Amino acid sequence: YCKTDMSDPDKAAETVLARAENSTALLAGCGMGHSSETEKFMAALIKNCRIPMVIDADGINSICGNIDILMNAKAQVILTPHPGELARLCSVSVGEAAEKRLELAVGFARKTGAILSAKGADSFITDGKELFISRFGNTALSKGGSGDILAGITASFAAQRTAPLYAAAAAAVVLGKAAETLSENASCRSISGSDIVGSLPYVFKKLDI
Repeated sequence: YCKTDMSDPDKAAETVLARAENSTALLAGCGMGHSSETEKFMAALIKNCRIPMVIDADGINSICGNIDILMNAKAQVILTPHPGELARLCSVSVGEAAEKRLELAVGFARKTGAILSAKGADSFITDGKELFISRFGNTALSKGGSGDILAGITASFAAQRTAPLYAAAAAAVVLGKAAETLSENASCRSISGSDIVGSLPYVFKKLDI
């Protein structure tokens, strides 16, 4: 975990990358906020990061106006957008993003070289060449924080040197199975993000991971 001063975005990126020097994956964006400074910060981070990088939440929002930076990434980038974030990445309406989520995700991945884990009732995970569809999960995941958990699981798998595309696909399955496992004994409405995190060791055992 690294929190840094965004008043100097380039220095902030240098600080994060220095802290991550001995790491095997990097997660950026969760709880970061969005401003002109974070846009510069994310551009510097993507340009100079040499380990697989997962970008979520305001990290995604901070590159929507500059997606070409993804083509200059030194390492594989994984984006985990919900339909609203996908709409902003692709400069379309939320309605169009929801209707054409698969088409947009594949096209964006092909154009930029990034991996997309497009979240939804069915999650589409693609690098523009291969495609995985996860149909696991339920309405327990329709709460704030679920996306952060997905990003964290994805980064965890990537940090264990799982190929980035497979890390993203496995994370979607694990998160979905966690929600399904919990809903066997609890109402989906009552299941919290903390419940999902707490269930992960049991889900890993169930899936023999």
